[in-house]
Amino acid sequence: AANERRSTGAFYTPTSIIEAVLDATLDPLLDEAERSSDPEGSLLAITVCDPSCGSGHFLVAAARRIAARLADVREGRMLRSTSAPLERSTLHEVVQRCIYGVDINPMAAELARVSLFLEALEPGRPLGFLDAHIRSGNALLGATPAALARGLPDEAFKKASSDDEVVARSLAKRNAHERAGQADLFTSALPLSNTDLAAQ
Repeated sequence: AANERRSTGAFYTPTSIIEAVLDATLDPLLDEAERSSDPEGSLLAITVCDPSCGSGHFLVAAARRIAARLADVREGRMLRSTSAPLERSTLHEVVQRCIYGVDINPMAAELARVSLFLEALEPGRPLGFLDAHIRSGNALLGATPAALARGLPDEAFKKASSDDEVVARSLAKRNAHERAGQADLFTSALPLSNTDLAAQ
């Protein structure tokens, strides 16, 4: 199991790191949503996607935070103990509308579904949407094997107004060569280095 985790780059994030990430990223969005003219709608419009969700620990923590804020809004900010259990219906709604994840390991994706299922289970309300919300796949690749075999279409390399023309032209040319089977692993396709690109 350890070798498989190492070979696939699987790393399960400790709770302390999850909490720190949510403090820095999700909480400001929640604050902004609560200040909006429609706090309930704004909270439910937030989308959290973990592209390497593992067993779903991050997603469950995010769902709890969104649901806690939603419960506060719905209760008119009545004093509610932070340790009080959230209503299952609020968690169910947040998981259904806001939570998404992907993992390359099918077993990890299934564990994430089970974790969210147990968290948001509410009698009489199905959680069938979890299969569509938590997927097994390679979130970093972003293309199917069939699409890769066909190659990227030329339209993908049309220069946008903010793009560097030299870089856009080089990428389009490189794509055309690769699609024609003329790619060379050792040929520099771009006139810029990675550092130059990062500086732009």
